Amino acid sequence: MANNISPGVYVVEKDISQYATGENTSIVGVVGFASKGPTNTPTLITSREQLVKVFGEPSEDIPSQALEAGMEIMEVGNRLYFIRAADEDLVSDAETAAPFGGCPT
Repeated sequence: MANNISPGVYVVEKDISQYATGENTSIVGVVGFASKGPTNTPTLITSREQLVKVFGEPSEDIPSQALEAGMEIMEVGNRLYFIRAADEDLVSDAETAAPFGGCPT
C-alpha cells in the first residue's frame, strides 16, 4: 500500500461481501408447519441437511413457507430454532423464550 505524503482525498475499497457462515453469531427462530418432526418444541438446527432430516422436505402441500425460510436462513447462518406447529390452531400456541444478548461488537 502506498504512503501518501500530501493532503488529499484517497479512496480505499474493502470488499466485505463474502463472509464465512461460522462467523455469524445470530440465532433465528421460525415457527411454522412441517411434514414431520417434534411439535411445539424449539429444535436447534445447525445445517440444512439436519433441517430436512428432522422436519422433512419443503412442499407446496404444507400451508406455510417456514421450511423454505429455514433453508434460506441456513445459507447465511449456522443456527436456527425451528418450532413446528401441528395444525393451524396451534400456530398461535407455539412459543419459546429466547434470552436477549448484548451487542457482539
